[in-house]
Amino acid sequence: ELEKANMDYPANDFEDGERNRLQMRIFELEAEKFEQQSRIIELEALAESAGARQMELEQDLEEEMARTAHLQGLLNSQALEQQANTEAAAPVDRSVPDVTAPLAADPGRERQERLLKSLEAEQVKVSRLREALVAAEERAQLAEQARQEAEGAAAAAQAAAPLPDSGARGAGAGVSLRDLAWENAGGLGEAVSEKPTLSRQLSAGSKDRLFQAAAADDIDALRAALRGEEDAVMAVLRARDDRGRTLLQVSLASSADEAAKFFLGEGQRWAQRRKFMFQLQGELLERELGRFVNGQDHYGQNALAALCSASSTTGEVLVMLMEAQADPTQRDMAGKTPFIECAKSGNIQVMGALIRASRGGVLADADDANRSPLHWAAQEGQSQAVVLLLKAGADADIADLDGKTAADLARGAG
Repeated sequence: ELEKANMDYPANDFEDGERNRLQMRIFELEAEKFEQQSRIIELEALAESAGARQMELEQDLEEEMARTAHLQGLLNSQALEQQANTEAAAPVDRSVPDVTAPLAADPGRERQERLLKSLEAEQVKVSRLREALVAAEERAQLAEQARQEAEGAAAAAQAAAPLPDSGARGAGAGVSLRDLAWENAGGLGEAVSEKPTLSRQLSAGSKDRLFQAAAADDIDALRAALRGEEDAVMAVLRARDDRGRTLLQVSLASSADEAAKFFLGEGQRWAQRRKFMFQLQGELLERELGRFVNGQDHYGQNALAALCSASSTTGEVLVMLMEAQADPTQRDMAGKTPFIECAKSGNIQVMGALIRASRGGVLADADDANRSPLHWAAQEGQSQAVVLLLKAGADADIADLDGKTAADLARGAG
């Protein structure tokens, strides 16, 4: 009768043990249901992320295929032009040429060879993107399958614990823990839909305050902006501005070191707490943190690239980024790595750290135009970066796709 009236049990009611056991069972079933709903939310986020990644890979693949076709067209045009020039310069009598005579340098052939190398590199990129696309499709399918299984488990738990009859509640009756659980989930006496309605998005005002505070390095404002938001840290990790940048990228681009350390620390603490609560979801949470640290904006740049683009920064932020598994090999839409951004901006402190960490491997970085870090440092007039690169062993004779060395670019830039 008490269950039908949806009233609290008196605190001193120990006589009816069967009813108490039934109430405890109801609580257990509802706790299981909410746990499954939390799992559904996590899996939906994973499926959404996998779907977004799949779309990005499809777009990247399309761009790489177009770039490959363009390079193939240039290569074919170069070959036809070279053949026409050869036929025009050939003697009329078609006599056998003297094979012992030294061959003159042919700029057209050199450009053709460079185009061929670039084409081969683009074909490798296309192959890798195809493999990544297949893997992304498999991850999306697995996430969707797990989400459906979790929804089934949640539905079973809900069926085992029927909803209270809100109309049977008397005026002034107390609200039980069971009612509060349902009210928090979806409204008083209201069943939770298949897709839970719990908010995991920052309000517009909080989002604006966060990005303004991140750029201004205002730690107090950052803490205040987070106050009162539901699942605030998760929302912070996923927040993007109109350029597709995360709060961490905005902080680093604005040389807001304290804000960057704040976000990195909060992200790591959040991941540790969530890993403790959901040990089986540890891999998913690590990926979420990895997407936060290595997420790319609309131009393909990650947080490390934003740090490298700044003219100066503190070593502490760089160490925290590297400990959070920031990827120094990630390339933007033009093929530039974070180390190339360092050379371009003249950030010699981060350059030195990356050279030591990679044991000189970053010196071989090159963008889609085959421009090395030395090319960019020379073109941008970063004399200290040029000296550092040369001392570290950078090759000054490498030519880009236009056949220009770093010295050529330096002369062209004045």
